Amino acid sequence: MKLLPTAHWIEGDIFDKSIWDNILDQYGKIDCIISNPPFGKISKSDSNRNWLKYTGAEIDIASIEVALKHNDNVSMILPANSCTFSYSGMPYYQDRENKKIEKLKKETGLSFVMCNPGIDTTAYSQFKNTKITVEHVDFIVE
Repeated sequence: MKLLPTAHWIEGDIFDKSIWDNILDQYGKIDCIISNPPFGKISKSDSNRNWLKYTGAEIDIASIEVALKHNDNVSMILPANSCTFSYSGMPYYQDRENKKIEKLKKETGLSFVMCNPGIDTTAYSQFKNTKITVEHVDFIVE
């Protein structure tokens, strides 16, 4: 908070629609969304996701729908296997297909491209406390 003293930090469950409604009522718009969403699986019935179209169990993928519903300026830290590219720890950037992202796009109608702004997370010790490779992802809405 010291780096961005004028930012308004909101903490809560990303799937709690009332939080999003309150943000929009209070502020009118969201300038950008930066998220390190939870990873893993949970059934749609075990969460507050009934207002979303994505039916898959991956929490991080459902978080993409939430973020892109509210803004086009979105950055996230995601598991590498949830991305449409390989970069961190690789010798070069490579696009690849991802069935989870294809399902998200099909079910929600969202149209976007995932890209990495040139940050190899394997080079930073802060990202080494996890057993999985993560990627920094920026979204370009089409």
